[in-house]
Amino acid sequence: MKTIQKIIRIEMILIMVGIAFFLNSCSKEEVSEELSTESPSTDISAAQAVPNSYIIVFKEDEKLKKNKQKVTQKASGILSKYKISSQKMKFVYETAIQGFNLDDISTKEAELLKNDPDILAVEPNYIEKLDVTVEQGVMPSVTTGKANKKATTGYYETGGDYVDWGVVRVGGYTYSTGKTAWVLDSGVYAHPDLNIDYNRSTTFVDNNWGDRNGHGTHVAGTIGAMHNGDGVVGVAPGATIVAVKVLSDGGTGTQAQIIAGINYVANNASYGDVWNYSIGFTSRTISVAYETAFRNLAKTTFGAMAAGNNNDNVYYYSPQRAYIQGCWVVGNMTNTDAAAGGSSYGDNVHAWAPGTGIWSCGIGGNEFAQKSGTSMASPHLAGILLVNGNGKIFTDGNVTKGGYTASIAVAK
Repeated sequence: MKTIQKIIRIEMILIMVGIAFFLNSCSKEEVSEELSTESPSTDISAAQAVPNSYIIVFKEDEKLKKNKQKVTQKASGILSKYKISSQKMKFVYETAIQGFNLDDISTKEAELLKNDPDILAVEPNYIEKLDVTVEQGVMPSVTTGKANKKATTGYYETGGDYVDWGVVRVGGYTYSTGKTAWVLDSGVYAHPDLNIDYNRSTTFVDNNWGDRNGHGTHVAGTIGAMHNGDGVVGVAPGATIVAVKVLSDGGTGTQAQIIAGINYVANNASYGDVWNYSIGFTSRTISVAYETAFRNLAKTTFGAMAAGNNNDNVYYYSPQRAYIQGCWVVGNMTNTDAAAGGSSYGDNVHAWAPGTGIWSCGIGGNEFAQKSGTSMASPHLAGILLVNGNGKIFTDGNVTKGGYTASIAVAK
């Protein structure tokens, strides 16, 4: 009994110490404290996670590939071995990773699973949380102009569309009807400027993939807002947007939900499609589950990923730290071609794109909004990938930060 009470006390202490939230990569840019020289840790911790909830990753087995029934059967068999109820499984993953999410288990049970020969990793079910002000507003008053690659402000076309400086800087817009972008985010609002696929859009948070936060809609607009004589124009106007809601209306989501979304895209996207992931940790965290999920997703299609706003080296953050062919990690630059103060950097930041003071689609009665962050830079590159259609970008200049240099991404 004393041993059980001791375990309970230890778990409660870990939970209390671990109450901390991650910010999404669209958070207000802040300069972090001086960087630590410590090496990244892969130790399992209950910090910054849903209490008693874990992600279980199997060692990959070709016999389980894309077969949810077989993954479920294997999971049930392993749980039975340790007398853990299979009813505690919430999500099962067969493509992005081979594994499952397990709720309401003890630290001891997690350790038993960790030592199982068929299991690659057991990780806490981390929490992601947006901490941004939804800055709705009225479109800026700018005189009619024309494209200028070095423009520092947007302009209105004669027809009425507003072309943000970011779209101008990456080479302008290119009609992309028939191409598809998968937006892993807070959902997408049914905005008149967006060509949304209502059939394939889905949610892993609630019963509605619509966006009532604003983040996912802003991202979607930068990628593919239509050139229709009204509102903003995306890098790839007319592209089909598939909303994959992995963050709640309040801006929170668990790793289990996010991996479920990644798994969905991996199962349903086609070669030539593009995905965007503008979510990230704000404390140094390594996750085998995340890195495995994105490696497998990138086998299917190309994608863009926000570097994060930690003013830190991405070497310490999953999944951005992982070199993944076909996945671009993107830093936030200003309209003077300089690195934004809060943008993360590092050898694995593959490109820089406009991310400061970006106008795009909003939600509700205020249908346009201006935001800043690497969350806004990443969809510019996602749009470029859609336009080019081959997983490649063109470049125009360089940005240097923290001793690391990468190219500015453009479409043409």
